[in-house]
Amino acid sequence: MEFIFPDGIYSVSVHIYNDLDNWWGIATTEESYIEILSFNGEYIIECTSDDGRIFSGEIFF
Repeated sequence: MEFIFPDGIYSVSVHIYNDLDNWWGIATTEESYIEILSFNGEYIIECTSDDGRIFSGEIFF
């Protein structure tokens, strides 16, 4: 999964989960690509930027 950062944001903490799986990772401007597990199905994704903003939604694999 790759992230594109707006000006002023240098990292995000990424949490992907559902009832069965739970995964955490960090993406930075220097390493914007993170390798995630082989998920299958519907998950919640929550990203918290280094300035404290939280973005969330559903993701399907």
